[in-house]
Amino acid sequence: MTPALAERYIRAVAENSSVPVSVRPYIEKAAPVVGQLVALINKSIPYFHQGYVKVMEIKKSLQPYRLELLTPAFFGIIMCFFGGSYLTVIAAFEVRFFRICYFLFSHNYYF
Repeated sequence: MTPALAERYIRAVAENSSVPVSVRPYIEKAAPVVGQLVALINKSIPYFHQGYVKVMEIKKSLQPYRLELLTPAFFGIIMCFFGGSYLTVIAAFEVRFFRICYFLFSHNYYF
């Protein structure tokens, strides 16, 4: 979608009879901003795709090292250096883990 097309769509919405008269000027003023936003999104999509491809390449190259075993260590480092409430975060994580385990256990063994 081109920015001009997006602006035309927004202006068409503003001219619709079901749109309240008090809101129409705001929609008209938003049309150029929406057009610029569409242009920005169109320009950024290839960069997001390149980033995704690169992340998948890195993930595939690190797969033999079984990095999922280091996930608790990374989580602990993040909690130590970026968490303000260390014990609260640990308690919340344990509660979440307990709820998942309880759900799986109760649904598999039908108490």
